[in-house]
Amino acid sequence: MAVDLKFTPANSSAATVFNLTSTDINPEAAPTSTPRQGGFTLRNRINFTNVAAANKKLFTCASTSSAAQVGNVLRVLEVPERVQVNAVNIYAVRDETVPGSYATGSASGLHADALASLAIGVGVEQRSVPTSNASYSALTDLDLQLTALNGMGAGAQFGQISCDKAGAAVTGGATFTAAQVEAVDSSMTAPELGRVMTQIAGTGSAIYYATPAYFPLGGYVYLGCTNVGTGNVSNSDAKAAGTYVSLTGTWEIQADCQYVPE
Repeated sequence: MAVDLKFTPANSSAATVFNLTSTDINPEAAPTSTPRQGGFTLRNRINFTNVAAANKKLFTCASTSSAAQVGNVLRVLEVPERVQVNAVNIYAVRDETVPGSYATGSASGLHADALASLAIGVGVEQRSVPTSNASYSALTDLDLQLTALNGMGAGAQFGQISCDKAGAAVTGGATFTAAQVEAVDSSMTAPELGRVMTQIAGTGSAIYYATPAYFPLGGYVYLGCTNVGTGNVSNSDAKAAGTYVSLTGTWEIQADCQYVPE
């Protein structure tokens, strides 16, 4: 026998109210939030002119080959335990060289593949063991999150920055797509105003936005080629060993965060 249920609207005078913000009903209710419990910002500034060449490469071709090359991980923000990162923003800095990238060596024809542009992802690296654990090892207990989310490439949970047109040769400058970064000076125009846009355009007028990430045990936000660690950096022609793409300019990186109490 079927039973049909009918609910009286909650705004009815007959409705019973259960206040789950009260500890009398919900013993583990959190206290009313205060401004101190609100969001906060993680930030880092990197002038890549002052970073050694070996420490700013997105990848290096290990040999003269047309095979795919494994990308590097450039950690840019350390995230404490129990923090949710809602978005990562990258800015140019006034009177400094704008963020960019540079290819060196025999780089003509270097690209991700015939359909995709070489792009830098803003990704997530999470701890699987707390640092307070005696067995913690950064080599084995930091996990790259490489799932493709919300239209972004794998390794780009917080967005990505295109460096070149799909299938086109990466030249020496390997500069970012013009619509994604502008100088902080009299030549800048709305709407970017010095911000490096990490959102990417989808089919038609669609825009893909970053996906928040929760770090229960902490970890890092990193920069790297999208699909970093999966051999995505391919060569259309054989390249000389030592060919690489590195980052240039001054980057102001800020993450919008919130803290989750124990």
